[in-house]
Amino acid sequence: MAQRSQIKSSALAVKTERLQQVPTLKRELEEKDNLIAALAEQLAAARESAIGSSSRHQEELARLKK
Repeated sequence: MAQRSQIKSSALAVKTERLQQVPTLKRELEEKDNLIAALAEQLAAARESAIGSSSRHQEELARLKK
């Protein structure tokens, strides 16, 4: 019976420790979500810039071929 009580106590201790980590894990997740959003914006801007660059390059080539 004492061993069973000790196991329950250990299990509760582990659950308590994990629950205490939840706020920290939520904060880390939010920080990573913000980082992903910022990187997505940078990627979109870079793609837009590359497409614009490519379009300008194509226009310049077409102009030079005339």
